[in-house]
Amino acid sequence: MQSFVPSAPVSIDFLLPEGSEALQLRWRVLDEAQVVLQTWEAITVADPAPTSVTVVVTAGLNTLTVPATRGLRSVELELTTASGTQVLSEEYLLQAGSALVPYTNTFLTYHQAVLLSGEFTGLKIADWLTSERSERESALIEAFERLLRVPVKGRADVRFQMDGENDLPVLASGSPVKLTSRYATLLADIDPADLPELDPRMLVALRRAQLLEAADLLSTDPIGEARANGILSMTVGESSQTFRSFGKPFDSAICPAALAVLSPWIGRFRTIIGRA
Repeated sequence: MQSFVPSAPVSIDFLLPEGSEALQLRWRVLDEAQVVLQTWEAITVADPAPTSVTVVVTAGLNTLTVPATRGLRSVELELTTASGTQVLSEEYLLQAGSALVPYTNTFLTYHQAVLLSGEFTGLKIADWLTSERSERESALIEAFERLLRVPVKGRADVRFQMDGENDLPVLASGSPVKLTSRYATLLADIDPADLPELDPRMLVALRRAQLLEAADLLSTDPIGEARANGILSMTVGESSQTFRSFGKPFDSAICPAALAVLSPWIGRFRTIIGRA
């Protein structure tokens, strides 16, 4: 599928079926959600009947709505002949210079990721270094989505004292309270506009974790995949491998390397206090 820059006109060529003599021609434009951007517009049929048709999708129809960085356009050509009507279609992609939008689908720009990758060595970054830019950006976006599922530490818990008689916590005023426990705040629960206001040290950790997660997504690790699926041994020909009998490893939204970087910021259960 061809790709074009947004907000620019695009010419689409249609080769008409051999032997078909068009009596009527019209075309329209839809986006990836099948929303009609341009309703049916007639095309003057020349004499003799044409064998191909070229339509131009104007720049205004190729504009992406912020924060989108990618889009798809479907151009349909309706051909009416003496034997009936058929619809031909052509699709193309709209791709901005970078698919990454800070704090919308990434914690760092592409060039920040490239610069940061120089701080890592070894196998955990090897597949990142050999990947194309489009693959890297796709992996960074997926890594960002995975990071959003990580529970992070919220504000300091409210302190309270215990009532010895009823073994219930009480506020300073002596009023009984009820406790509701739930997981710490997910990154996905934070308004994107507030993400830049996170602790600067946490943002550094998130950027490093995103890069490590992206590199892990780009890597091929058959042993890791086998263990993740609960397989305890593998045999290929005369060679066999046996893993630890612990079974399936701990399942996390992100890879162990990214999890280790974020460990100071990982949240656990917290208690919400309210009056009973």
